[in-house]
Amino acid sequence: MLARRRSNVFFTDVDRVSFEKANETRQNNLQSATVSLQVVIGLCKRKETAALISQNRRQSK
Repeated sequence: MLARRRSNVFFTDVDRVSFEKANETRQNNLQSATVSLQVVIGLCKRKETAALISQNRRQSK
């Protein structure tokens, strides 16, 4: 196997593939977490909007 020098660390081809897979997994996890957070924020906004509408209806009676 060939060794490649990167940032004062030697990576074999196997190490590089393993590193790239781990990096890809981290990116996928970050994207999933971002989507989950966006869903939670959306649900909170809907709940807040519903509460405000309900409050306005009670005040107008």
